[in-house]
Amino acid sequence: MQLPALRVALLLTALLCAAMLAVAAPCTKEQGQKLAQQFCRTPALSCDCQGCAQPDWLALQSGPGAAQWRCYSPSALNANHTAYQSGKMYCSEDAKIQQILQTCQLPPPPPPPVGGAVFSPGMRLDGTGEAIHTFRIPSLLRIGQTTTLLAFAEGRRFSGSDYGPKALCMRRSENLGKSWSVLTAIVNHGNASFMNPNAIWDDQNKAVILQFTYIQCNLDCQGGGDCCDEKYLGHEAPSLFQVVSSDAGKTFSTHVSLDDELGVAGLTMGPGIGIQLPKTGKLLAMGRGYAANDSFSHHDVVIASDDFGKHWRTAHIFNGTDGVGLDEPQLVSNSNSN
Repeated sequence: MQLPALRVALLLTALLCAAMLAVAAPCTKEQGQKLAQQFCRTPALSCDCQGCAQPDWLALQSGPGAAQWRCYSPSALNANHTAYQSGKMYCSEDAKIQQILQTCQLPPPPPPPVGGAVFSPGMRLDGTGEAIHTFRIPSLLRIGQTTTLLAFAEGRRFSGSDYGPKALCMRRSENLGKSWSVLTAIVNHGNASFMNPNAIWDDQNKAVILQFTYIQCNLDCQGGGDCCDEKYLGHEAPSLFQVVSSDAGKTFSTHVSLDDELGVAGLTMGPGIGIQLPKTGKLLAMGRGYAANDSFSHHDVVIASDDFGKHWRTAHIFNGTDGVGLDEPQLVSNSNSN
């Protein structure tokens, strides 16, 4: 039996409308809340919040001001997480969440950005939510011939000053820099300054060795200013520390001081990377001495490890004739290095 053309057209129209309604059907309350939460907890979809973690953010129709759909950090909400209370840890996403509730679908993820900063001012530390004022002194390390990259930098917490408190920050990429993990701090506490990341890849043991300088700033250092400057003038020398990762930067060991092994404090490494000699496995790193009146003072120094970073020794101290004024030196190896 053949249907008249008009009946066929009406049937097709009805089917098309039914399909459109099925795609755009509003969510139930439970479905909508679940999708809105998923939206708020996916940084690629919601909130211009570079470097901050959102695993526990909540979608609520609340304040400040006129109630609308926003993504909130729990720290901005009341005790039972039912309404906004205070703070700036939220973003307004009313139009996007309303669209989710109407269609019961998450928006498509945005295309991956082309380029973009690995570190940029205002990025927030995972866990604490602290916004870092300025990033300086980067170090980039590739994990062997894999696609994993580790990017380190000084997170200057309160100002861009060389002489203020700093966190030692890291981001991790598993796809050669196409995307990066949240911003984490390897070491960060009190008024301390953690500086000059210098990373080394130990290919024989598949380990990351990260050296850095530690300075305890003045006790009255309260957010910004040059409150660590006197430590550079010999009143109290910087200390050289080291941490190790055996899982490509996912976790790091407790930091240990290298001052006693080297026999003197005040060595500031790199910044940048150290090297491993392919024939012997020996590790080499280079820095400059900043303590007053010792063998490292204002000299460029090469340190070496013959046991894959367990112990270090002074390999060479450049004097005024064979390497003056390098200040922030780097090492390279050639095909004959052993």
